[in-house]
Amino acid sequence: MFKRVTFLGLIAMLSFVVGGCTALVPVNSGLEGSGTKEAQALQDSSPAPLPKGLTEDDLLYELAKRVPSFGGMFVDESGVLNVWLTDPSLQVIEALRAAIIALWGGGWFRENAPKRVIKALKADYSFKQLYEWYKPMVDAVFQIPGVFSTAIDDLKNRLSVWVDIGDTQAAERVRQVLTDLGIPLQAVIISEEERPQLLKELTDKFRPLEGGIITRIYSLP
Repeated sequence: MFKRVTFLGLIAMLSFVVGGCTALVPVNSGLEGSGTKEAQALQDSSPAPLPKGLTEDDLLYELAKRVPSFGGMFVDESGVLNVWLTDPSLQVIEALRAAIIALWGGGWFRENAPKRVIKALKADYSFKQLYEWYKPMVDAVFQIPGVFSTAIDDLKNRLSVWVDIGDTQAAERVRQVLTDLGIPLQAVIISEEERPQLLKELTDKFRPLEGGIITRIYSLP
């Protein structure tokens, strides 16, 4: 479901990492062949009905409404799932697992469980708070020349704004907008980078014609 996350669920024992210490915590997560009616029910559970057209951030917001401590999640280079939590306790991890099953069904785990370790990171902000800051921030900062991208940054438990490299004036104007909106400056990372270059559009000529031509191609820095 999400390109930026995966989640551990299909194991009988969950390796849980907090502050450099690892503890094995028994988790009944719907593993095939576990032999219990509860496990089979989790495995076969269906996703909750959700409105169509939700973005990835919208879906994570639905999760955050059920687990207020949730601050985002990502998979690191070693394949370990990192979860930001304002309360990184074992009880919250179990609540998060149950919420994912309730929202997206037991099959979500089967499709997103390549590793056996989940690492809890102490979050400064909940995803719900970041999400609710994000929309007014986006509406305001894209009025500033030099701003070309924004995101809820799961890697850093922050909001992110990208401005053209060397455009210190744009960066300063972003800071002023954040202050006016009441968004803490420490909750937002402002980065100066080279703007991605648009190389081709659908109106450009493609010969010979092939199926599946994408609408835009960008060259990233």
